[in-house]
Amino acid sequence: LDPTPQIVELKAGESKQIELFNTAKPGLQLRKIDKLTHQPVGGTVFSLVKLESGAKRDMGTFTTGENGLFYVPNLSPGDYVLTEVKAAEGYILDSTPHSIYIEGGKLNTVEVFNIPYSSLRLLKIDADTRKPLASAVFKLYDEKRLEVGTYTTSIQGEIYIPELPSGTYFLQEQKAPAGYVLDTTVRQVELIGGKTTTVEWKNTALGSLRILKIDKNSKKPLYGATFLLYDAKNNLLGEFATDQTGLITFGSNLQAGKYKLKAIKSPDGFVLDETVRTITVKEGETTEIVIENEPKTGRIQITKVASAYNDLTKDKEGAGLKGAKFEIYDNQMELVDTIKSDRNGLCTSEYLPLGVYGVKEVSSPDYFITDGEMFYAELKIHDDLVKFKVVNKPVYVETTVEKRGNVEAMAGDSIYYDFTNIENKSNVVLEEFYLRDILPTDAVRLEKIWTGVWNELVKMELQIKTNLKPGYCTET
Repeated sequence: LDPTPQIVELKAGESKQIELFNTAKPGLQLRKIDKLTHQPVGGTVFSLVKLESGAKRDMGTFTTGENGLFYVPNLSPGDYVLTEVKAAEGYILDSTPHSIYIEGGKLNTVEVFNIPYSSLRLLKIDADTRKPLASAVFKLYDEKRLEVGTYTTSIQGEIYIPELPSGTYFLQEQKAPAGYVLDTTVRQVELIGGKTTTVEWKNTALGSLRILKIDKNSKKPLYGATFLLYDAKNNLLGEFATDQTGLITFGSNLQAGKYKLKAIKSPDGFVLDETVRTITVKEGETTEIVIENEPKTGRIQITKVASAYNDLTKDKEGAGLKGAKFEIYDNQMELVDTIKSDRNGLCTSEYLPLGVYGVKEVSSPDYFITDGEMFYAELKIHDDLVKFKVVNKPVYVETTVEKRGNVEAMAGDSIYYDFTNIENKSNVVLEEFYLRDILPTDAVRLEKIWTGVWNELVKMELQIKTNLKPGYCTET
């Protein structure tokens, strides 16, 4: 510590820089550093010995703090030996003695590096299902092919070996889990200081058989399909059903040879396939059989006919109508099919899974009316064909208008008349219509037109043709 006061003169608009010096205490300072990260390492213990005329005087042990340092004050000049006796947690002990000459009246500094331990994690899993495998035995060798140790996988299929020096190692499986093929391949592993290296090691099951049941159309797995398994001599080995993933897994309990498989129960809503399949199981291999199931389906057929004679199209009562459009919905009200009637009035859906469907006419043939109401069809058995006859009312057009005014008039009189009771009596909405009034130009002249009062906003167009011009004049 230098407690001498320093006088500094500050002037406006100027910066002032001063230097303060410290004199190091005599003694020894050691700094312990991670060799990879160059960060300080605390908790390392060293012994310090002074050499005196061939004898050794123990100066004690010293431990690095969190900053990686320790300081030994007031050492007399001479030769010393510094030795690491306990490494920090997670680091490799470096027991190499360090010879130091301590000079008097100054701070003598020493830097010592530590290499962090590595760790190895091995995961043993089934090659197909990735299930962890216990009881697999491995040997670990160093880069000189010297044995480091023998290890066995836990119930989680794991071997964890901490505190290994970084470098090259070799792994070899000595014993496979029960029911699995031994993999004697020697694998090289590189361990990096301060890191955990994970190795994944797969095993193939002995004589394994897997059956996968799927929907023929969607390819989704099917639950609840039941099979009988026979050996080559037709001896029944058991009854098995697919799980939620559509699988039957026999593991490694089957000997190599031929087997027969027969379905006795299909999943709900699917056709039973009673084909007897011959399967060959090979030792050390997993035989997988994918079996597709055809869903039970049916169709909906609609015949569209006229309910009565149509004056506009001339279609007779009961005639098939072309162009009617229907939408078909499942029980979740999702659209599954759209069909349209042909010239005979006939339309048929795609093959649909069994169940209840809603059918709705969304577009009628020209000049026919649909009520737009939904009706329902239920497909109950495989290849079911549910038929409907749907009638459409013909469109008929009828309008009325009354014209009232003067019954007679004399020359020079004004004639007034009104159009009233203008009505659409059709069974459909008429978007446009017109009235035509013809006046004899040799007898009368048109003076005024009054459109009247309407209870809604309408668009009117007035077209006038006079005896002076050949065409119509339009006013909106």
